[in-house]
Amino acid sequence: SFEDFRFGTGSPFANPPIGGQGLLVSSETKEAQVAAMLGEAEKVKAETVAELKVKEAWRLAQEREAAAKAAARAADEQVAAHKAQEERLSAERADAEKLAMRKAAAERA
Repeated sequence: SFEDFRFGTGSPFANPPIGGQGLLVSSETKEAQVAAMLGEAEKVKAETVAELKVKEAWRLAQEREAAAKAAARAADEQVAAHKAQEERLSAERADAEKLAMRKAAAERA
């Protein structure tokens, strides 16, 4: 009976469901089911591999973007350092010119 089967006391083959073979499945059907399951597993695996490839490509793109930003920052810092150096040299040149003019004025006086 169903109760026996449900509680593990009877044979699952005693009363097969109406219109079916119960748990007695032909080997061809089992092979087809296994093939379908394997096909599904392969599909899931392919999707997973594709997802991982996309994630890896995304990670690499983010790394490249971070490296490009770091390089841009370094270039900006270099430009700023060169500008500061030019301003310093310009100020030193102006000081030297003022000093030379004072010296010339003192020599004339």
